[in-house]
Amino acid sequence: MAETLFRQWFVVEAGEDWVEYKVSDIVNHIKENVKPGSNPLLTYRHYSLPAFDNEKNPVIEVGKDILSNKYVVLPQTILVSKLNPKVPRIWAIPDKVAENSVCSTEFQVFQPKKELYYGFLCFLFKSNEAVGELEMAASGTSGSHQRVKSQDILNIMFSVPSLDKIEKYSQEVKPLIEKQQRNNDYICTLQSLRDTLLPKLMSGEVRIASNG
Repeated sequence: MAETLFRQWFVVEAGEDWVEYKVSDIVNHIKENVKPGSNPLLTYRHYSLPAFDNEKNPVIEVGKDILSNKYVVLPQTILVSKLNPKVPRIWAIPDKVAENSVCSTEFQVFQPKKELYYGFLCFLFKSNEAVGELEMAASGTSGSHQRVKSQDILNIMFSVPSLDKIEKYSQEVKPLIEKQQRNNDYICTLQSLRDTLLPKLMSGEVRIASNG
């Protein structure tokens, strides 16, 4: 529904007199580096590309198992993958994140300059128009190994009658985003429970009580 509303408001209804903006006009590019390996026993929540592909479930790892530098993940930011823009990986981070959350440097971390730009940005980055721009900007030898630069993402263009329209859209889709994030949290909890209990069930450490 949110994607449909985005297309209706910002593509179908687009007017010739609308004002053009770049993504850089409404986001801050966050590049706060962290070296998990410097704290080998500290627990991190790692937002990686494989984690995104696995039900958007960040992996819990200790610093010694994370071999390269990462970016800090802040609340209410949006992670945009530089790799293979034809298959967009857009990770919307809620307003509460676990302590020591980090992400792969394949992701770029963008923070809306205003809170009410958040919902708009979530769906702008997923839109056919934005994906098409990044595909054209991508460089590489094959489709699965193409990359864009962070500046390519910041240069994505969009048109609106006014920035108020962005804020109104974000308000409209906020309940949908929050519901999606709650559902994802629930799935992650179930997966964690499965991963904890299944080995114990298989080994006999935990048994299921039988009636009678």
